[in-house]
Amino acid sequence: MEWSNWKTSINIWICYVFAVQNSYHISHHTTSPYQFCIVYIQALAAIEEFQNLDRDIEGSAKRWKKFVEHETPEKEKFPQEWKNKSALQKLCMMRALRPDRMTYAVKWVLDCFIIIFNNKAVLSQR
Repeated sequence: MEWSNWKTSINIWICYVFAVQNSYHISHHTTSPYQFCIVYIQALAAIEEFQNLDRDIEGSAKRWKKFVEHETPEKEKFPQEWKNKSALQKLCMMRALRPDRMTYAVKWVLDCFIIIFNNKAVLSQR
């Protein structure tokens, strides 16, 4: 991966952490998982890479509901243009939408990276 891609990923992560920390006082007082998700989605929407995420979820509620209610959402494609986001960006969205699936989501991403790495290693040996 090129340095510019890593730099972008690091910037996204820093912005996400900052946005979440600033929303902590709100999320700390939430009474339901639904309210918790709203706070984190709003925090993400404040970041340039996730601009309009909240509006897209509201505008395409059926698609997002199907995604969120899936038994294994980490293995599903995100709705619309959100499926084209980087692995780190998808993990950020998964954290906001289904925090209970984060362990599985991280494992899924790592497994995908391992498969890609192994395929590249095999191809380079030819």
